[in-house]
Amino acid sequence: MRFVHVASYKDEFFNGIKSVLEELVPEQRKLGHDVYVFNQEYNEKEIISGERYISSSQEFKDAINEINPEFVIFHSLYGLSDVRYSWYLNKKNIPYLVEPHGGTSLENAKKNTMIKKIANFVYANNFIHHAAGLIYLNKKEMDDCVFKGIRRNGVIVPNGTRIHGQLVKTRSVDVVKFVFLARIDIIQKGLDLLFPAIKEANKRGALGKAEFHFYGKARNPQWSKMFDDYIAQSDKNVVYHGAAYGHDKEKAFEDGDIFILTSRYEGMPMAALEALSYGLPCLLTQQTNVTDIIINKSCGWITETSIEAISNSIVSVIDDFQARRDQLMKNAVGAAEMFEWNKIAADSIRIYTSLI
Repeated sequence: MRFVHVASYKDEFFNGIKSVLEELVPEQRKLGHDVYVFNQEYNEKEIISGERYISSSQEFKDAINEINPEFVIFHSLYGLSDVRYSWYLNKKNIPYLVEPHGGTSLENAKKNTMIKKIANFVYANNFIHHAAGLIYLNKKEMDDCVFKGIRRNGVIVPNGTRIHGQLVKTRSVDVVKFVFLARIDIIQKGLDLLFPAIKEANKRGALGKAEFHFYGKARNPQWSKMFDDYIAQSDKNVVYHGAAYGHDKEKAFEDGDIFILTSRYEGMPMAALEALSYGLPCLLTQQTNVTDIIINKSCGWITETSIEAISNSIVSVIDDFQARRDQLMKNAVGAAEMFEWNKIAADSIRIYTSLI
């Protein structure tokens, strides 16, 4: 098949869509398909082999006419340029799919509520209505879609990961190392809950038994300032390492014991799958949308989006991890094996075909 992924991502920022396409596109190409990537952000260096920078409707039209794809996948719901591009695809009778990456959830709709209500009325409903299908990351995202009563074909293509070979190393359990590795977004990632919860857990004995290592970068200056204040006011067992990519990210997971993410909403967090692939069990809120995996594979713990619940979970998880360390690590890797990228790529092609 011959098809195009359309997305927007910058090299210097952590971006879930970028992380997905960096892994998914090469695997889809290995299966013998002609896969193209249009990036609507300019980057000085190429991130995905062969990607094209598309900055205008005319450039999009020219590229589409040159490639003549069988279909196009838009990795955004609220991009005005995507909507304009979809009009041209309709004119050319080229079907398109939309992968909103959590953008159809109720929690996401609560951000910039009035703006999104207007956007939904003006163009998003129409954009989805004319799509050949919507691609969700998991069943919960599909079930929670706020766009009701419109014609849509919903399918599930989850994010993936790679299994890493450093899992046999012996980790010390004298001090349990929690790892937060994600974009610094105070509200979405629940950092306004996590930092007070750590404070409370430290008062109840976590200090001296646990460390909390934060990795990430904020795009929003307001979030950056708030995050810096949280770090400055934290106890000595809280450490900020900055953004982590490549080798630095690998080392963060290799050095850690438990991955922690207290999000209010997610599509399907890549970092959680990566953590599992390194043998890190996960402490997650229900809104991370991977709770079924954690529960069914017994590779972590689920908590609620409140300071008290997160604090209670941290305290109990420290002891549970020390008691079941080896089994939890083994279970984590077993869970990650279900989401290896080569399997996800093969499934994605089959699902795309069913939609178009």
